[in-house]
Amino acid sequence: GGLYILTLMDTFIGGEMLPWIGLAEILAVVFGYGIKRFCADVEFMMGDPPHFITRFCWRVTCPVCLAFIVLAAFVSYKPLTLGDYVFPEWAEYLGIFSAVMAIKIMIIFAVHHFYKCGFV
Repeated sequence: GGLYILTLMDTFIGGEMLPWIGLAEILAVVFGYGIKRFCADVEFMMGDPPHFITRFCWRVTCPVCLAFIVLAAFVSYKPLTLGDYVFPEWAEYLGIFSAVMAIKIMIIFAVHHFYKCGFV
């Protein structure tokens, strides 16, 4: 059963979650922290301010591309398989539950941080 569990967790927690986590990070930095503040931090660390194209990519290109990847994953969804074996429906629900728990942890810590810092 190890290979089946590995495939299940790799698909839902490894592969499927990366665009979601990337989208959450870019949205948190650009719209939560602020692109001006982030650019000031980058300038402080690197000595030069980020180029206009880099700021445009952070603000527009990355969120749009990641949102497209997430949307494409929803549209092209098909049942999980390993060779000829098709995973049962309950196994996919277990994988989705694991992925939701990973997202839930990020949300809980973000909300906790916002309350702690007085943003809410």
